[in-house]
Amino acid sequence: MASHVGCSSCIGYKVLRLFPTKQQQVEVLKNLAEAYDPEIHEYMKYLASEYPKLASTFSIGKSFEGRDLLVLKITTYKSSKKPIIWIDGGTHAREWITPSSALYIATKLLNDYEIDANVTKLMNPDGYEYSHTTDRMWRKTRSWTISLLGCRGVDPNRNWSFKWN
Repeated sequence: MASHVGCSSCIGYKVLRLFPTKQQQVEVLKNLAEAYDPEIHEYMKYLASEYPKLASTFSIGKSFEGRDLLVLKITTYKSSKKPIIWIDGGTHAREWITPSSALYIATKLLNDYEIDANVTKLMNPDGYEYSHTTDRMWRKTRSWTISLLGCRGVDPNRNWSFKWN
């Protein structure tokens, strides 16, 4: 796609300056469908700076193609034994709305609720970017596999263990 309507270059600090109230920000976030871009991380870091007592960011590593996997940690610090929820977006590359949904949920949690959560905006940034630039229907990661057919990538939601703590 040559242009991305609602892409991440349209968010970040610009959205927050244009829409000063929390309600306006939430309404804008409902309608975003954005490409992988450093401004996604800028917005997550902005939320952490806006809510320093509730939010922080940390990296859980890099994607196959070297993109940072940033997490927005939301915590009330009321109990270290309190269970948390994990919300991830962008697991399937072609499902462009899911990173926006994850960001919307994070914004709502910070504004309205006392709940602990970890939010990952893009679990599959390589595939997400590829679906924006090369193949709109691409779903998988971009990693190399040992496929006899030479297929590239794996379906990321089928690579989780079970019985984890």
